[in-house]
Amino acid sequence: MSGLFNSFNIARTGMYTTQTKINVASHNIANAATDGYSRQNVNVSTTIPNTLPGIGQMGTGVEIDSITRTRDIYLDNQVRYESSLSGKFESTTTVMEQVEIVFLEPSDTGLNTVMNEMWTSWQELSKTPENSNTRTLVTQNALTFTDNVNHMMDQLDTIVEDAVSLSESKAYDANSLLNQVNDLNDQIYRTKLRGLEPNDLMDQRDLLLDKLSSIIDIDTKLSQFGSVEVTSAETGVVLLSDNPQELPEGQINIIRDIQFDGSNYTFTMAKNGDVNDVSTYSTTIDMSDYAAVSYTH
Repeated sequence: MSGLFNSFNIARTGMYTTQTKINVASHNIANAATDGYSRQNVNVSTTIPNTLPGIGQMGTGVEIDSITRTRDIYLDNQVRYESSLSGKFESTTTVMEQVEIVFLEPSDTGLNTVMNEMWTSWQELSKTPENSNTRTLVTQNALTFTDNVNHMMDQLDTIVEDAVSLSESKAYDANSLLNQVNDLNDQIYRTKLRGLEPNDLMDQRDLLLDKLSSIIDIDTKLSQFGSVEVTSAETGVVLLSDNPQELPEGQINIIRDIQFDGSNYTFTMAKNGDVNDVSTYSTTIDMSDYAAVSYTH
């Protein structure tokens, strides 16, 4: 009878394993369009065989070792690095396109044209300084030039303000993403302690890290139990510890303005990029190297 029961057990393990593979395949198909989803695989191995005296070992079936994601950490890091570069270039391109519109060059109404007209009228005045019409033309062209320059300065100031506002918005989003990653770190850590693979949770976290990398350049490092440490690739500051019980170590703050009175630097900073949490500080340290973003503990 033991042989019959053994055959039934082998069939049972085979059917259970096959059913699990079908379930995982169905899960993969159902999430084919899910943003950030990674295809999952069922890893199996043979069970411990029975030893028959004088004959040898006889198989007892199959068992499931784990269900893992099809994911490459190296490729993840490369994609995030390129995403960070793309985000920087897109931001720079947006600002430069706005600056280009302000100067309207080359064009018939741009700064260069207005300036040439002013200098041309001055040259004509040097030839006939007694001519009242020429003097009037110089005055008009000079006023046109200064009005254009002042208008351009106002437009450039607006572009700077918009760029700071955009930086604040991105900093706020980055800090929010870090908090979400920290929450997932906690869930993943607890799941790993129970010996389980939190595949879907890790997909959610990787998606958040991908979004974060489009805002700032980050480095990530996995701990033994699956939680991730996030650091700024530019400064090396730890933005998020791999200990889920610790709050984010670094804040991404935006410095709006820096003033120097000859002895002290006074700067205005939006903490965490929050426009409702703005403070002013005074220091003797030159803050010019921190014109836009700071990472504080």
